[in-house]
Amino acid sequence: KRNVVAGLSSHLSPMHLIQYRPEMISTCFDHVANSAAAQNPKLRVHEPPIEIPNVRLFQVWHERTHADPLRRWIRQLIMQVSQTCPYAPRQSTS
Repeated sequence: KRNVVAGLSSHLSPMHLIQYRPEMISTCFDHVANSAAAQNPKLRVHEPPIEIPNVRLFQVWHERTHADPLRRWIRQLIMQVSQTCPYAPRQSTS
């Protein structure tokens, strides 16, 4: 039986919880897990026992901010950075 104790939006937060609660586990991107384990040798990284489907990432914004130059710039920057992510192809809709 699963006992979900936290649902977190920050990808690093679970590692901070697990550090102090050794009975806990987390599912996250492998590069996040490996980075956390490199910083804390008590953490162990294992492949999940089931196949986990690819994650689709989206940017969502309100219509009134669509043409704002600063917000358009940050959306494009996020898109460029996400292109380096090896997990899934991206398409821009800005």
